[in-house]
Amino acid sequence: MNTRLMLSAFLALLSFLSCDLEDPSPNAQIYHGGVYIQCDLGPNYYFSLDSLIANCVSTDSFEVALPAIQTCYYDGNPTLSDDSTNYDFLVSRNLSDWQVMGFAVADSTVQVDIIPFIVVDNEVLAPGNLPFYGAYRATWPDKVLHVYLLNRYQGGCLHDEVVWHLEVD
Repeated sequence: MNTRLMLSAFLALLSFLSCDLEDPSPNAQIYHGGVYIQCDLGPNYYFSLDSLIANCVSTDSFEVALPAIQTCYYDGNPTLSDDSTNYDFLVSRNLSDWQVMGFAVADSTVQVDIIPFIVVDNEVLAPGNLPFYGAYRATWPDKVLHVYLLNRYQGGCLHDEVVWHLEVD
């Protein structure tokens, strides 16, 4: 087998493994989109799943693409979270190291798994391999949320993007 064919097969396998999106149940509703954080330096960004569905759903096919800044903005958009004590998940920034971003779910019974890498345009990206901060899967009894954290440096300040994919049974 030649090297090019082996590399193509390897990248296809990595792409399959990294997406970590299982086939949804036949009755699942699928939602996805992205939220662009402009110059708001947080350190915590709170999100409500209902608000993401209502305000930030993308109509195109789901893809983690670079660059692809979404049109839903976090800054000055308080509807994306009810408040800091009533939210589904948050993204936090460690202000001492701009490359570190974290993910947490408000409900401690929700299982959260780290997605170890993603493949974008046939390039394998590991967490911290800018523009990719990291990715997570959160599993509720009736829904599965995939969150991808990306840096969109535009000059002057830090710009971040949260790309999300939600399956609701």
